[in-house]
Amino acid sequence: MMISPPGSIGTKSSLLFFILFVAIILPVNWIIYRKTRSVLEEANQREMTWEAEKLLSQVKLDPLIVPLSAQYDIRLQFKDEFRDEVIFSSPDFPVLPPESILNPYHRTDTLEIVHVSKQDDLSGGEFVISLSRSNRALNERLSDIKIYLFLLSSVSIALSGILVYLAAGWM
Repeated sequence: MMISPPGSIGTKSSLLFFILFVAIILPVNWIIYRKTRSVLEEANQREMTWEAEKLLSQVKLDPLIVPLSAQYDIRLQFKDEFRDEVIFSSPDFPVLPPESILNPYHRTDTLEIVHVSKQDDLSGGEFVISLSRSNRALNERLSDIKIYLFLLSSVSIALSGILVYLAAGWM
């Protein structure tokens, strides 16, 4: 059984407009959201990398100086051809597999982690500092953007549909 569309030209125009507008606006909003998410994640990664580089520039081996940050959990490693040891680790720093430092940025559902390394000219070894923090704030911003896109699109579609209905009836 086929449902026939309502009879008036205004209703038909509004229905057609609604279908076309939704078919266009949903993919556009998805692209906008994906691009915005990418830009926010990249900015977050740059901020964390900059902070890690700043902290790493303050690290000294003799006497041992390990700078701390209130925003991040920190793990500091020293590596050379004979050893790979953790010099300092915040109590809440997540346990990571050793190969994780090969990837400079790692993001999970709840955390983001950045790794930065620096050669130590005196010892010939390398310091690796890892910063981690909750990505709750980033996820909240992304969730807000989704809500704004959905609400604004819904209002735009409804308002435009009403205007098309009225214009079609007027014509």
